[in-house]
Amino acid sequence: GWVVFREGAPLRLYEHKNGQFSVHERDVEIAGQVGVCPQAAEMLISGENAVSTLAMNYRQARDLVERVLMSLGKRVELWERTGSSLKLKASGSAGNPGPLESIFFGGDASKVTEGGVLILRCQKRSGTFTLGVCHLDMFDGVVGLAELVEDSSFGAVESLLVSTSAREVLIMKEELTPNEERRIQEVSTRNGVSIRALPKQEFDSRDVDTTIFRITGKHSRDWGYSELKLALSAFAGGARFLNLHLIQGVEGRIKLTNLEQRDIMKLDSAATVALDVFPKAGERKSSSTSLFGLLNRVKTPMGERLLRKWLSQPLQNKEMINERLSMVGALLEDATMRSELRDTHLKRVPDLA
Repeated sequence: GWVVFREGAPLRLYEHKNGQFSVHERDVEIAGQVGVCPQAAEMLISGENAVSTLAMNYRQARDLVERVLMSLGKRVELWERTGSSLKLKASGSAGNPGPLESIFFGGDASKVTEGGVLILRCQKRSGTFTLGVCHLDMFDGVVGLAELVEDSSFGAVESLLVSTSAREVLIMKEELTPNEERRIQEVSTRNGVSIRALPKQEFDSRDVDTTIFRITGKHSRDWGYSELKLALSAFAGGARFLNLHLIQGVEGRIKLTNLEQRDIMKLDSAATVALDVFPKAGERKSSSTSLFGLLNRVKTPMGERLLRKWLSQPLQNKEMINERLSMVGALLEDATMRSELRDTHLKRVPDLA
């Protein structure tokens, strides 16, 4: 048989010559879990026992890939048959969709990579557990750095996952104890985020200043980030994971920020679930059962990302709250300005035209 199953494997999607796709066995259950349920069929393979199969067209396969990456945080592999053997055509994750981006999303992977990746480096010294953190979000054009004191519950990690909406967590292999890895895995799973361990050499930060200056340019004003050695090591790991040296057109366009923002309320996943901030897995984004669904009247993906960011990072600074309310109020009350902004200025923006 040519369909292979492994414990803990990513979702495997099979591409057929007739433009159809299929998933099998455990992955059929996953397709049902995320709401992609085309007609199921039983298929015999090489005389073996019947294998449960879901056949689907390109649109359904694209929806499956998007929902598995977004809702479950699982990796996806796309396989194709060449003769009597199988060949891995593409693979990817929410934080780094790789070739899946061009195959299923036409080069626009914003649906699956919004939020970016969160990279962690850990250091224990004199009884203190220090966490070096980097948040890389190439769609919003932001690199965030911070060094925090963490405890065994990894509450700071969970708050960062909620506030950044990161889709994938990267850690260094063998840097944490098995118990610490298990706890971070629990935090990541609770937030629907995948986790991956990278080799130690991926976090080599010797050339990190050159990379930061290339992508940030004038935005690289040193607010003290050069002293955050652990966070810079985390950035180095993320830069290699995303192949930043191969990405064109980002020179001088990325903003470098401090992740340790005291003006933002820190939420964990339990709070967002209890408050119904975001739709549950399998629910439509427009569902009125969540605060996001009630407020989501935006017209563009970037508007959706901004709304998600505002809801996951509630302001607690009075001046900043009033400033935001004033801007929203001005747009609501001044029809002339709103019309001019929409019909004149925004039409000059290629992504909105």
